[in-house]
Amino acid sequence: MAAAAKLRTFRPYGADREIADEKVKQARPLIRVHYTRLRQFFLERHNEVKLSTTDAMEHTHEYRPFKDPSYERLGHDKGVGCEHDIGVQAVCETSDKQVQTPWYRLVNTAIQVKTQVIDARDGEVPEAEQQSVTDFLKGALPKIEHSCTCNNLLQLFRDDYALLMDDDTFLGSKDDAAFTDAGNFQHHKFTKNKTVTSIDWRPGSSRVVCIAVGESFNTNEEGSGYMERLFLNRKVLTSLVVIWDFADPIHPRWVLESPQEINVVKFNPTNENIVVGGAINGQVVLWDLSKQAQGSRKGKKGAREKDRAQERDDREEGGDNAASPKIQWKEISKVETGHKRAVNDLCWITGGLESNFDGKLVPSGQPHSEANKMKKSWGGTEQVPFVFEGVRQFITLSSDGNMFVWDLNKEYMRKDKYRKLVQGRQNECDIPWLPLIKIPLVKPDGSGDILGVRLYLEEKSLDPYRVCVATEEGEFVTVNWAPNESANSASNYGTDDSSRVQAVKTCAGFLADGRRVGHHGPVCSVSRHPSLPDYYLTSGDWCFKIWKYDCQLPIVSSPNIESQVTAGCWSPTRPSVVFIGTSDGNIQVWDMLDRSHEPVLTQAVSQDAVTCMQFKPAQEGRKHLANEKTEALAVGTRIGFLHIFRLPKVMVKPKSNEKGDMEKYLMREVQRVNYYEGRWEKRAKELEAKAAQQQDVGSKLDARRDDDDDEDVNPFADRHLIEVAIEEFKAKLQEFDEENSG
Repeated sequence: MAAAAKLRTFRPYGADREIADEKVKQARPLIRVHYTRLRQFFLERHNEVKLSTTDAMEHTHEYRPFKDPSYERLGHDKGVGCEHDIGVQAVCETSDKQVQTPWYRLVNTAIQVKTQVIDARDGEVPEAEQQSVTDFLKGALPKIEHSCTCNNLLQLFRDDYALLMDDDTFLGSKDDAAFTDAGNFQHHKFTKNKTVTSIDWRPGSSRVVCIAVGESFNTNEEGSGYMERLFLNRKVLTSLVVIWDFADPIHPRWVLESPQEINVVKFNPTNENIVVGGAINGQVVLWDLSKQAQGSRKGKKGAREKDRAQERDDREEGGDNAASPKIQWKEISKVETGHKRAVNDLCWITGGLESNFDGKLVPSGQPHSEANKMKKSWGGTEQVPFVFEGVRQFITLSSDGNMFVWDLNKEYMRKDKYRKLVQGRQNECDIPWLPLIKIPLVKPDGSGDILGVRLYLEEKSLDPYRVCVATEEGEFVTVNWAPNESANSASNYGTDDSSRVQAVKTCAGFLADGRRVGHHGPVCSVSRHPSLPDYYLTSGDWCFKIWKYDCQLPIVSSPNIESQVTAGCWSPTRPSVVFIGTSDGNIQVWDMLDRSHEPVLTQAVSQDAVTCMQFKPAQEGRKHLANEKTEALAVGTRIGFLHIFRLPKVMVKPKSNEKGDMEKYLMREVQRVNYYEGRWEKRAKELEAKAAQQQDVGSKLDARRDDDDDEDVNPFADRHLIEVAIEEFKAKLQEFDEENSG
């Protein structure tokens, strides 16, 4: 038998080394981290800590296969590509450097002085120092007495440079001039994605603000907003007036219902529970908050714990009706007796005045006033108290060319209309609410009506009949609605009679030659200077203008702003500061004494346009510092937000003699405008005289042509001149022939 073949051992010939090199070897032992928690932690917080199997999958990511575009580019699909294993190691460069600095050895030093003790009981001074001490006291004591006397009169040790530093503080500094956001208010159901059309602070309160909201239409494309509103004309669009309390930024305190969109809303200055608004269809709406205000006060004082817990649960569940009660309007005017177009603005007649039927303003409560004569109401008694006390009358403005005066007591009206309404009506609620006086606004030249947009009514201290109106055409109009006693009486003033008074005095916006000096579009705001009553601020299109009463030209016109101007107002405490709201959601602060060509500060408010803003008014009957009166600014936007800002000190505290400097600046501008206007008139007269002179010369030439023949007028038609010219020509021709022949 053949011997069994021996098994041959495998020789790798280097393959084992390659396999060993490709293996991943651990250079150190793995680190193991173990987290533990006491069991008591989970037992105490079993409601808060919830563990599930999906917790481990929260931070996982799924990577799906994809086609690598570099595969074909490198040629792998054709078999010509190659793969390379390349390792790159990035190490930061390090270097060792040394720096030698001087060092001084610390040494303890001491000075020893020998004191000299003088016994005051002896009253003797060393002879060496007696004369010097006496001279020092004689020279120092009068100065000390004078300083002590002056220090009682004025503060000698006051740092005057610190006061100058406050005056010279740069208004545009980011550290000292930044707005402080005190609160943002928006309700997901009542105000979200709606336009805030009006803002008003509740009188006597610094924590309650009322806003009117309307539908927000797309205005990016030309005419798109109008088409959307026209498309929704037959649909019911309910509008709301929301009253916010700073104590609850989530739920409004009250929600006032309205049948139409409200353009403007105002609190009664003397009765904080009366709210009046103007609607988009020309109606006037009145709300009374007396019952809700009394109920809220009782609830705060004597509410039970159970009721409070229920109210808290309703708010957590999102119960809008429970947290924000809705209030129905108490009175509303008739559509046929109101404005023909939207009510754009509203102002109360304050100063203790009220209007009679003849248009005269008399102190309210006088025995001889027409209001007290009409106290005989439906009961038939001689003395029937008024329903509303205090300020009772207000003025509304519309773009239909009329301005109406309203009274809160709807039975206070003319006797002829009063009798017609009394007949056949047994209930007072059946009486319609009619305007007391209708004042037409017609341009002085009779070219058309005044399309009013904004209104400002003067106070009693000035002229109570003066009204400043801004129009849709960018004009600034001054109105004086005082009655003319010779042409009007109590029976026909303010009616549709032809004898009505011409109320419009000046209309500044267009000059006689057709030049436009006003705004190039509707004016969005008009306000009077708080300390200089003859100057007014209007804002619109892409700029703001400052006007002077009875002046046909604006005295100050700002340069065009990049974004459209949507709101504007004066600073209540800084005479030279103006706040301007723009369509890009910013508020620009202009200091006319610092920079009249650009804003000193731009504050970002919202991503959408700023629609209106109003400062917190000063509370009467209480003494406040200047910065406490107007440190709050309420701003409304196009997306339904109400922002409350706190102003910094530099925007509230006026500089030294700022009012006088601002008045001088405005007076210089008035002189410049008057000189420009006078120079323009003089230049126009010069042009007219020159044109008349040229016309006279032309007429004389025409008369000469008519009197003489055409040959007499033509200088070449003179026979004597022609004969002399022919003789000269023949003589020169003969001389030329002789020269050529020679």
